[in-house]
Amino acid sequence: MMEIRDSDADGQRDPPDFDPTPGMRSLVFASGAVGALTFIPAAVALLRRIGARKTFAIAGMLSASATVLTPLAVRGGLASFALARLVQGASLSSLFPVIGGVSAGWSTLKYSGLFLSVITSFVQLAPIFTVPVAGSLCVTEAGWPMAYYVHAMITVFFFTLWAVFFKDTPHGHRWITDVEIKKIMEGKPPMPSSPRPVPFRAILSSPTIWVIWLTALANFAGMQLFIIYMANFISNYLGYTLRDSCLLAALPPLVQFFTKIIAGILGDRQYSFLSATSKVRVFNSVASIGSGAFLLGLVFVPPTERFWSIVLLMLSASFLGFNTSGLFRSPSLVARQHTHFVMTIIQVLLCVCLLGMPFVVELLTSLKSPRDWSLVFGAVAFFLIITNVLYCIFAKGSPAPWTVIKEQSPAKIHPTNDTLPPSTIVTVADSNTLTN
Repeated sequence: MMEIRDSDADGQRDPPDFDPTPGMRSLVFASGAVGALTFIPAAVALLRRIGARKTFAIAGMLSASATVLTPLAVRGGLASFALARLVQGASLSSLFPVIGGVSAGWSTLKYSGLFLSVITSFVQLAPIFTVPVAGSLCVTEAGWPMAYYVHAMITVFFFTLWAVFFKDTPHGHRWITDVEIKKIMEGKPPMPSSPRPVPFRAILSSPTIWVIWLTALANFAGMQLFIIYMANFISNYLGYTLRDSCLLAALPPLVQFFTKIIAGILGDRQYSFLSATSKVRVFNSVASIGSGAFLLGLVFVPPTERFWSIVLLMLSASFLGFNTSGLFRSPSLVARQHTHFVMTIIQVLLCVCLLGMPFVVELLTSLKSPRDWSLVFGAVAFFLIITNVLYCIFAKGSPAPWTVIKEQSPAKIHPTNDTLPPSTIVTVADSNTLTN
């Protein structure tokens, strides 16, 4: 959400009945997180009942409806605007479980890292399109509401394609041959005949799982910093115009997109000198320490050095893309058939970050001094680096003991390398529902 001043939009003024204070803007940002957090149980129930395809189609149409109604909601004041954001946030609640479902049904073992990189690239591709397009539309005669209308139409188009062409599994898909199905299923463990009970006590007492969750929270803080706040930082701190700020804010996600693809390819390779555990630790260290180091560099760069500020932002964002083969591989490698529970908590943490980050940023930048953003960058960098230290101590790349199925021998459960990629994610949708 880009802050638009009266003078930015060539006469397109904010509605007179909604003149947001900084605290009100934080509340509007947080409303989306509240919606996502509140509707997670409903999303889980839908996934179990109707599968990922239908659930995500419903979420997409809900998002489109909230988007097209946002200009009207803004004119109604803070309450209606926050309500629209809450509804839009509700559509986010199924995100990670759906990613798990698609990965489980469609990814091959050999290219699971690349598959995960591509399927999660929406995080980078969306701002690459949205930020410059929205900035350009805001300064046209149609004004800022047109940005919402255009995005609503695009959302309807793509989610219609999703509903028509996607299937939860390749089995029975008219465009997938038996040979392709065989390649997709090759090496995958058979699905259990019935859902296994989740060992909550064992999971919640596992240091590995807790460090995965904590590291995920740090990564979400970094991602939210790059995706949501960069346009405002470039405009308000570096002094670029609205149009230029939106274009420049799209550069860090663009660079990160290519980094994720490279990280996925490298993560799929087997290295004789790296165990599965060492591999996820190395990739996560590259992501967290690299991103954190360049954020710390920003702390010492004055706003007059606009070029170097943009360069450091791009480098920091690009390094964070390596977490595809680090942090985000860990849940399926460690939790196996119970990954859905770990991923659900990660979804909750995403919502918590979306909820809390606006207030943290507002608190750290409340003095409106030139160095306010240094506090934000320093705090996120510290969080990334500290959580990576814990990750390198406790994170694993092999299944936890509580994943062993009694009727199978441990030798069949524990791989000798990372041959258990994110494609083995078992989502909250039962195997017998993944047939739509």
